[in-house]
Amino acid sequence: MFRVGTKRDVAAIKETFEKLGWTVVIINDPTCSEVRDTMEEIRESKETRELTALAIFILSHGDNNGKIYAYDFYYDFKKEILNCLTASECPNLAGKPKLIFTQVCKEKTTHSSALIKFESDDDGYSTYRIPDFSDVLIYQLASYNNCICNLKTGSWFIQALCNRIKQCEVGESILQTLMKVSHDIETRHNRGFSKQQPFLQSTIDRDLYLKH
Repeated sequence: MFRVGTKRDVAAIKETFEKLGWTVVIINDPTCSEVRDTMEEIRESKETRELTALAIFILSHGDNNGKIYAYDFYYDFKKEILNCLTASECPNLAGKPKLIFTQVCKEKTTHSSALIKFESDDDGYSTYRIPDFSDVLIYQLASYNNCICNLKTGSWFIQALCNRIKQCEVGESILQTLMKVSHDIETRHNRGFSKQQPFLQSTIDRDLYLKH
């Protein structure tokens, strides 16, 4: 679906990733059927096995419920995109990074902001605005996961988190630590086939260190 500035964004993506040696495929104004066909091709193609990573950019309009508009109708992001890239649905990409970037314009296109006041060097005051939800990091189990908890040892999630924070080194950012936590949890074995997976959302715009 047409979005102001899309051509410039597409050109920037193409230039950036081609300079990194990636093969870039552009699909303009796909219908819902073409979106599904593309995801099916990614899942089934023999070429997918040769990939070391996959990046998907979605530039469109949508809403706050996960709906993204194609040329003819809308589709569900989780069902049509995310679920198609799981290890069970797309084993050719299992264990390989899958990067998804979405620029989906919604009904409310900007966040509300707060006016911040601080003292300046000349004994006066200066002000600036920041988004209301800035400087927030949310790290939780994915919404489709139940908590795996042991009465004696505690939950996988909190125990892995605390263990890695205790072990983190000076100069290791919180994001580096959380990646290790995710790896610990995702590779941990449980009786049967149940697994857990943490999910990270962050509006922090600088490195955060727990030890210095």
